[in-house]
This record gives sequence, C-alpha cells and structure tokens, in this order.
Amino acid sequence: MTKSSLFLILLSLVDVAATSKKDTSNREKRDAVLIRSKRRWVLSTIDLEENMPGPYPSIVTQMFNDKKQDDNVKFRIKGDGVTQGPIGLFSIDEYTGILYVHRPIDREINPIFHVDFDVLDRQTDATVDKTLSFNVEIKDKNDNSPQFTPSTIRASVPENTPEGTVQATLQAFDIDQKDTPNSQFTMAVVSQEPASPKFTLKDLPTSTVKQLAFTGCFDYDKAKHYKVLVEAKDQGTPTMSSTATVILDVTDSNTHPPEFSSVSQASHTIPV
Repeated sequence: MTKSSLFLILLSLVDVAATSKKDTSNREKRDAVLIRSKRRWVLSTIDLEENMPGPYPSIVTQMFNDKKQDDNVKFRIKGDGVTQGPIGLFSIDEYTGILYVHRPIDREINPIFHVDFDVLDRQTDATVDKTLSFNVEIKDKNDNSPQFTPSTIRASVPENTPEGTVQATLQAFDIDQKDTPNSQFTMAVVSQEPASPKFTLKDLPTSTVKQLAFTGCFDYDKAKHYKVLVEAKDQGTPTMSSTATVILDVTDSNTHPPEFSSVSQASHTIPV
C-alpha cells in the first residue's frame, strides 16, 4: 500500500468520525429542543393519606414552571374539592402556587380528586397558559374492620344431623381499598358454648363467605342451644377485626324407643 493510499484512508476515517460526531451533536440538540419544548407547569406527585391527623391547613404540593421562576403569574384552581363537592377542601396561594388541604379525607367516600388550574398574568388576569389539571389520589389507610352481614345469625339443626355443615352461612365485607392487605381478611371460629360438637368454617367459592360446619353429634337432652362466635380479621397494619354470633337451636328427634316402666305384680293380677 502506498503512502498516498494510506493517507486517503486515514482522511476518510477522520471525515466519517467527524460526520458521526456532528450527527450525534445535532441529534442531541434536537432532542434537547424537544425536551425543552415539552416543559410546562410541573407538580410533584400528589398522594394524600386518608384521614391525616393534621394540623390543618396542610401543604399538599407546589406548582412551578421548570423553565424559570416567573414572578409575573398567579394561579387559580377549580374542580373537585374546590368549586365542586366537597367544596372548600383544597385552596391555593395564588402567588406561590402552594396547594393546601383543609380537613381529613375519607378515601371510601372520595378516592380521587380532579382539579383544574389556570395560570394568569398578575397584572391583567389574562390567561398565560391554557387550563391544565392534576389529580389528587387518596392513599388507603386501614381504618375499617371487616363487617359481617348480618352480625347475628339464628338457625335450627335437628338432633340427628350427621356431621358436616349446618344451615348457617357467614358473609363479611371490608370497604378498605380492594385487593390490598387492608381489605383482605380471614374468618375463624374463636369460641363456642357448649364445647362439643366442635364447630369450624367451611370454605365456599367466594373468600368472603363461609359455612358453619361441625364434627361429632348433637344430643338434645344435653344441650338444646349453642352459641358460636366467629371472627373476621383483616391483614392490614394494625389489624382490625369484628365478630358475628351464630345461635343454633337443636330440635328434638325421635332417637329414643318407648320403654316400659316397672309395674308391681299386684296391679297385673287377673281376678279369677
């Protein structure tokens, strides 16, 4: 290979590298322009825990422009919790952009709020930017125990019923956030009177419904009524629970054959 050929190859490589570097630089500049063009009014993630203890009003977040600090604008808000129910829940300092919440929020009533805000010129009230919006999501707190419906059940069971289930179905619900430990619960028999036969719960297709079951047998002559206490306990922190009471009335069955009582021989003497 001649020196001139080698020089041309090196020159070509340098040109390719320069072109590549130039393309990369242009692409970075273009991307940067795209990124900058997308920058607008910014809010931090807005999550509030339900039933916060306060004190109130409490700061939720602050709006700002990520291009520059603009002292010539002000903010106004409307929507859920402001101009729509529950009215007066949120307010904003129109000059600093600080958003406040004024009282505790029950997630089971209001899980999310949609709020619109306008950016206005401080002097003229002219709109600086089109109406924007944000959501305030309420984070669940384990503040509800699972509840039985109904909380007291009364049923009858014949004395000669073979061991298995009885006609007593227990159902419970937890209104905390679905599919979280706060709303997931277990049910179990925690006490019974008398102690025998032994009561348990049988699973049904839905996890919120159980059927009372027993092993052993009933004896009407020994116990005519049973009181069974069932507990539903959730998996939240701290755990919360409630109980339901099942009253079982044992009904008499034909389990005893008739028997002769002893009779004195004199009463059976046939006169001649």
